[in-house]
Amino acid sequence: PGADYLIIEPGGRVTVRPGAEINFTRREPWFFPVSRAGDDGARRELDSASAKILVYGSFSAAGTPASPVIFSGASFGGLHALGEGRIALRDCRLENSAACALTARDGAAAELERCSFASCRGGTEASGFSSLFLSDCLFSDSGGPALRLLDSSLSSASGCAVRGCAGPAVEA
Repeated sequence: PGADYLIIEPGGRVTVRPGAEINFTRREPWFFPVSRAGDDGARRELDSASAKILVYGSFSAAGTPASPVIFSGASFGGLHALGEGRIALRDCRLENSAACALTARDGAAAELERCSFASCRGGTEASGFSSLFLSDCLFSDSGGPALRLLDSSLSSASGCAVRGCAGPAVEA
């Protein structure tokens, strides 16, 4: 048996090496909601029907152009930095996410360099005073925007490309 969520607690650190493939599989028929209130009082909830990584500490995945880190699977529900969580990805591929592939929420931060997002429900999202920095990333064939900004969040994108995604490249 396994868990549908990997939770990296505050102070915890996980590092993924080049060439790793992380395949997400949903094992439990139930889920617990991860929700918060937005600046406007609206309820914001993570899609909880898929397996995911919840980061309150530090998560980094450093692939290489020849040996990327791959996140995929039938139940891939994304990587989510929450609170003081930090995510750093370099040379990674995020594929077929059933939810937004990467989010930073409630003061969290994410930095992505040379990452590709393919056939995901959504690309990246920042909300609740969070920050998201993207460099040379590619978003293709996604069901939503490549970058979504909500609730006083901040983002910087340089050298990124968006191809074949539904909706606008950036939604703010």
